Amino acid sequence: MRNPLAYEFAALCLLAWTAFISAGEDSTRFGYYGNPDNIEPKPYEWGERAEWRTCAVGREQSPINIETNDTTLMITDIFGLDTSYVPANGSLFIDSANILEVELNGGGRFKIEDKTYYLQQFHFHSPSEHTIDGVRFPLEMHLVHTPESGELAVIGIPFSFGEENSFLATFWDELSLLSQDPDASVSLTKVDVREPNVHLGPAYARYMGSLTTPPCSERVTWTVILGEANTVSQKQMWTYSNRLPYSNARPIQKLNDRKVKRSVTVLNLR
Repeated sequence: MRNPLAYEFAALCLLAWTAFISAGEDSTRFGYYGNPDNIEPKPYEWGERAEWRTCAVGREQSPINIETNDTTLMITDIFGLDTSYVPANGSLFIDSANILEVELNGGGRFKIEDKTYYLQQFHFHSPSEHTIDGVRFPLEMHLVHTPESGELAVIGIPFSFGEENSFLATFWDELSLLSQDPDASVSLTKVDVREPNVHLGPAYARYMGSLTTPPCSERVTWTVILGEANTVSQKQMWTYSNRLPYSNARPIQKLNDRKVKRSVTVLNLR
């Protein structure tokens, strides 16, 4: 059973994290490239604000390009990621930076070694923020988890073009109901990110990074799914682009002296 004090702490962490990326009167708003009507600070300008200085000077920034041949193999979680997700109700909305998000009312947990993180929300970037061996994907989903103590953990899931995605199909048509009103939202029931709805394998990379939005806080544990197990159809991307026509992906950041680890799966050991 979840410790109620841990739950309250996780909720406070989520509120603090949401405050960083939610709408604000002035200093909390930011933008991306491509939209000629957007006057908010673009990624190369984020670090010019004192409260966002980490975006410019941080040494563990995200996203990165993951070179699979330049990774260190790790033998933990050889049977896959240790997740225990559950269907949860949620709220679908578009935030002030034009990021499509689903906030969940309890979604289960994710463990890395002896540390437990709780799923709070997921959101989308198009094109993908992370690249794998230089390849950029049409869509990337971020599963955001808060811990009982310490920093966040995020799972990045790239989607390649292919068959219609049945998980996205459960709420994708609701995008047309989201108007330009920043307070517009759609209630969702039984949002289920478990397998086989969302594939968290067969392999993944892990590194220490940051939020990909201001204030670009570091010490975020990133797990990025490798391969093309998750697909999105051309029609589904058209539906997305019809409502969100401009990029909301931060440019690739320098790896600096960080090491990227890559999972060793059971298939690798046979």
